Amino acid sequence: MDITAVVIITDITVVTTITIMDTIIITDIIIMGITTVVVTTDIMVVITIIITDIMVAIIIMAITIIIKFTDVLINVVAFTSAFFNSAKSMFAYSYFHRFPSVCTTLCISPSTSSKL
Repeated sequence: MDITAVVIITDITVVTTITIMDTIIITDIIIMGITTVVVTTDIMVVITIIITDIMVAIIIMAITIIIKFTDVLINVVAFTSAFFNSAKSMFAYSYFHRFPSVCTTLCISPSTSSKL
């Protein structure tokens, strides 16, 4: 075998090996780029989920505060109404027990009922 043939075969082997290595390196670079895009997308998705969770929590807290405030307002109105109703009843009771003739004249008298 001639030395030139050995050199040519060695050169072909080296070039083939370098081409295969270049292909592997290029494939690795492409895979790293895809991995970077996937990781970046994952980070963006996680950030979006966190922001959405925070917004939903804030909306739920606001609705809860509005409901509690409305409940307190309803309780205040009910208490005030009950207080004034009981105050009116107490006033009427004490007034008519102090002045029974007025009650009899105003409430039971036939002349008053005919005017109504």
